[in-house]
Amino acid sequence: MQRKFKKPPRVSDLVRGKWDKFSLDMLSTLAARAGRKIELTMTYPIRPFSRQK
Repeated sequence: MQRKFKKPPRVSDLVRGKWDKFSLDMLSTLAARAGRKIELTMTYPIRPFSRQK
């Protein structure tokens, strides 16, 4: 008899690239555990110049 094993939902989401289901903290923790280098760059949004009256 062959057993069918189901992946836990969180692992399935990770494998399928559903990054929006994970916090930034969790993604960075998983990457660090996998031996990956983590680099985070933040920029300000570009806003059009406002006219002063």
